[in-house]
Amino acid sequence: MVGYDVSVDIQVSPPIELAEFVADVCIADAGHSSVYRGRHKPTNTDVAIKLLTLDSSRAGAYQRFQHEVRSTTRIVHPGIVRLFECGIVTPAQLHSEAFHPWVGRYYMVTEWLDGGCLSNHVATMQWSDVRTILLSLLDTLAVTHAHGL
Repeated sequence: MVGYDVSVDIQVSPPIELAEFVADVCIADAGHSSVYRGRHKPTNTDVAIKLLTLDSSRAGAYQRFQHEVRSTTRIVHPGIVRLFECGIVTPAQLHSEAFHPWVGRYYMVTEWLDGGCLSNHVATMQWSDVRTILLSLLDTLAVTHAHGL
């Protein structure tokens, strides 16, 4: 998550329900978006929920966000997260008629990857493990470039 303040780990109280998902912890926050750890209620599966900020949706970020969504769905690769859902948050999805700060924001729900931010682990890793991760990242980058991204 390049560009994110990875030290963010803020409990959302009460948890926010978005359709079949519940967001309970804000794990990353940047100028253009926030990422929450969440859960798919029917399956109790962990997910990541990314929300654009209101300001970014007016500054061309929506086009970049759409590009990210299309890119995520076009490539099937172990280094690319699976997209479960995306759209614009509506009051009906939040199970509330009252205005909520998320209403009108673009969002995407992807699979959750355990382990946290790589930068928090690299300093304590063996070179062979770092090399394996770097080779995997380079493979993922090659695949994305082959798809024109």
